[in-house]
Amino acid sequence: VIYRNSSSLKHLNLSSCNLSQVSIAHIMIVAEHIQALQHFNMSGNIITNWACGTLKELLLSCNKISYLNFSSCRIHEKGVSNIMMALTTFTCLNYLSLQSCCITDNSARLLSNVILSNKSLKHLDLTDCKLQENGLARLGIALEEGNIIEYLSLSCNAITDVAAY
Repeated sequence: VIYRNSSSLKHLNLSSCNLSQVSIAHIMIVAEHIQALQHFNMSGNIITNWACGTLKELLLSCNKISYLNFSSCRIHEKGVSNIMMALTTFTCLNYLSLQSCCITDNSARLLSNVILSNKSLKHLDLTDCKLQENGLARLGIALEEGNIIEYLSLSCNAITDVAAY
């Protein structure tokens, strides 16, 4: 369905497609050639660390994406780190959802770099990301440093009294 000559494709919605990891890898390889891609929705697909390696390459080649949705993909720490490393090259990301992905202190540090380097990010959904105090503190510092986020969801995370300050 997605072919190498899809260069004008701007919106790619693959949410809840129950894609296999091999299918995800093949789609990512083909999608690397879509330079116009602006909206990318993978929500509801289970994405392994292995598939995130391919996803990182896609994101590095299509860094004009403004909308990324990985909610309910259950991406683990290494995969989230791969995605965050690619997102530090983005300059026009407006919407990022990592709902139900595992964000450790290390990937929170990388996400902080994304927040600091991307001044257009307005919507950040980190619902149920298993964030801990150190990760929340790093994110808080990044958010304080002049970012223009208008929507932030941290629900279903372990926010303690210490992390709330």
